[in-house]
Amino acid sequence: MSVVRYTLMNIVLSASLTLLLYAQSDSNNILGNWTALEENRQISIYLGRDNRYYGKIINDDSDNSKNGKIILRKLDYDESDKCFKGEIAPPEEDIEINVKVYLVGTDTLKIVAKKFVFTKTLYFQRLEK
Repeated sequence: MSVVRYTLMNIVLSASLTLLLYAQSDSNNILGNWTALEENRQISIYLGRDNRYYGKIINDDSDNSKNGKIILRKLDYDESDKCFKGEIAPPEEDIEINVKVYLVGTDTLKIVAKKFVFTKTLYFQRLEK
């Protein structure tokens, strides 16, 4: 009886640890540098001190460059929706918009921003490491 209980406990512990590591690695796949597919802009996504993800502009070739501006804020991974939820602050405007960030495959980000009835979707491609 105790051998069965010990074996069952090992299986449950191993499965729990595997799920925890998988969830952790899944959420960390967002880290790195990304380039917008529709604009000439690159962002870097990093883990902040508060264990949330942030994204700042690292390369903006426009006349009014916004390099260094943090545009993605307070992103937390939502396991049930399989996406990151937080805020986006468009660099040209002084507003914050609810955002969902999806990792599509391993090298594409789909960013969906919603404010009231308006929705905008942006795509970013991972830059080579």
